[in-house]
Amino acid sequence: MVITVTESSGSIRHEVTELTDQYVTINRLLTQVMTCDMAEWNIYLELDKDAVIRDDFKINWIEVQKVY
Repeated sequence: MVITVTESSGSIRHEVTELTDQYVTINRLLTQVMTCDMAEWNIYLELDKDAVIRDDFKINWIEVQKVY
């Protein structure tokens, strides 16, 4: 499975923390200082070959402030 994300800053990173057949939880790692460039990220999720993904599959976003 591939999730494509467009962000307003290339400084924003992503971290997958949980994956089930019903949802995926992705942390958005934000810095105090952002760049002024846009970025597009492809997040690849490896699933079991017999996995059945539900029609109401959800993406849960959690914003995490990181200090760099």
